[in-house]
Amino acid sequence: MDVLRGRGEREGARARTSRPAQRAQSAGAGRPEQTVPDRPAPTEPPRPARAARAGWWRTVGGAALLLLAACAPEPREPSPEQQAVFAQPVDAELVVPAERNALAYTVTRVEAPAGATVRLVMDNTASTSLAMIHNVVVVADSAAVERVGEAAAGVRDDVPLDEAVLVLTPLAGPGERTAVVFTMPPPGEYPFICTYPGHYRFMQGVLVSTPPEVRRDTG
Repeated sequence: MDVLRGRGEREGARARTSRPAQRAQSAGAGRPEQTVPDRPAPTEPPRPARAARAGWWRTVGGAALLLLAACAPEPREPSPEQQAVFAQPVDAELVVPAERNALAYTVTRVEAPAGATVRLVMDNTASTSLAMIHNVVVVADSAAVERVGEAAAGVRDDVPLDEAVLVLTPLAGPGERTAVVFTMPPPGEYPFICTYPGHYRFMQGVLVSTPPEVRRDTG
């Protein structure tokens, strides 16, 4: 009897422990197996090809160059009077260039001996802007700079009738050169300015007349 009782207790315990597992299996038997889908690897947004970008910049740059070329004025031919001035023989030629598309001379000091025949040149060939119109006006002294510069606005050729004005070149538009031939004044320093309206405050220099050269006879 004890043997049968022990065998029955072992079988009952085995049955009790197997029921939860059976219930778990039966509970999941009718459900489909769930799987976590793989996440796609992140991708970068498409970038334009380097060749396409380079072609676009070349197109834009070419269009800008064509626009600038179309806007740049054609330099005028020198007048017959100016052609004669440039052909005239002189002792010295003094050139005052303007900086490209700026209110500035690239040279602010020129000199020649007193009494020499000189050609003074306003060189505006570097400029392309229509606003860059320049000249060179030599005045008697520094006290006349502001007076002449302010009086130039609205007068003919932008040069006032002032006794302090000693020498002047005609106005030179972008891409042009103008000149005047004159005899150097007595030794000293003579300011020069651009009298196109508003320019004189920025465009100033000095013409230096040095003592005349003494020529010695060698005979």
